[in-house]
Amino acid sequence: MRSFPRFAVVVLACTTVLSSCATEIIGDLNTTVPTESTTTTLATPTGDIEQLLEQLDTAIVGLGQKIVDADASAYKQTYAEVLAIWEVLKPQTESSGVIGLDADVQRIVELVRTATERKRPADADKAARFLSLLRESLPELLAR
Repeated sequence: MRSFPRFAVVVLACTTVLSSCATEIIGDLNTTVPTESTTTTLATPTGDIEQLLEQLDTAIVGLGQKIVDADASAYKQTYAEVLAIWEVLKPQTESSGVIGLDADVQRIVELVRTATERKRPADADKAARFLSLLRESLPELLAR
């Protein structure tokens, strides 16, 4: 019969100790500071092939340096601009009748993609050089 009082004392002691460790949260559970988020929408590029290639050239200028400087927001913005221009330019290059023009511009866009995703400034410089060569020869290609 002596074991029952001991058991009762142990249970009472455990209950007292464990209940004193309870945590009660009073107030707001949100401990993070709300941040402002901004979204930037790009204007849809317009123009003919030559004008769009000029816009593409303007967007690509300095991309390699942005990658070297590790300015992620700047080179991601540049890539978004390039994609927006390419979306408008692609149908025009396909319907231009110039063989390989769409493939050449696609190659430039792919170099910009690898430059930004893999952080390769050399690919950005290649894209800029290929684009300048394409822009130099474009009037002759479109005249045919």
